[in-house]
Amino acid sequence: MARRSIRNRLSESNNIWPGFVDVLATLLIVIIFILLVFTVSQIYLSDAISGRDKALEELEYQIDELKYVINELNNNINIETDKKNQALESLKETESELLQTENTLENQKLLSQSLQSKIEKKDSEIKNQIQNVKDLRGDIKKLSGDLEIVAKALETSEGLVDIAPLETEGLGERINKALAKKISQLNALNKKLDLINLNLANNKEQLSNKVDELDKTNNELALNKTELQNKVDELDKANN
Repeated sequence: MARRSIRNRLSESNNIWPGFVDVLATLLIVIIFILLVFTVSQIYLSDAISGRDKALEELEYQIDELKYVINELNNNINIETDKKNQALESLKETESELLQTENTLENQKLLSQSLQSKIEKKDSEIKNQIQNVKDLRGDIKKLSGDLEIVAKALETSEGLVDIAPLETEGLGERINKALAKKISQLNALNKKLDLINLNLANNKEQLSNKVDELDKTNNELALNKTELQNKVDELDKANN
């Protein structure tokens, strides 16, 4: 019994191949499992890396689009800034033109008032001349009445030869001189009246022309105000 057990032990100790095969098989299985895990992890990592690359490419594309949009916005801002500066310059020019037009309008108003005062003065002078003419006509009528009285007196005094003809003759000369003087004054007043009427007509024509120019200036001022309001609206839009 002791010998068999020793032989069995020796035979068992010398036969190591089954255990070695089991160890190799186990090692191979472990290696295959490790390789399988590594392969699967490699696949997942490659997918993750490829996904990150796609995400990076998309981000780069979006960044390029954003850069393009930013450049377009900068260009639009520069264009709008130029338009705004041009609008401001045009607004300043329009304001200066408006001020000039207002000054011209004020000058035209002052000139119109001056012409109106001159016309009123001429009208008063004409009224005075007309009154003088009326007075002269009254004097002429009075002299005509005196002449009639003198004529009647001459008719009644035909019998007087020495004194009456001398007195009536002197009276006729005086009356004729006074009448001639009044007639010359009347002619002079008529000439002055004609001259005043001519000046009044010229002044009225000048006033009419000034009024037309004033209306034209007012229309231009209204147009300039409308253009100024349009420029202000465009500027507000540009600012918005």
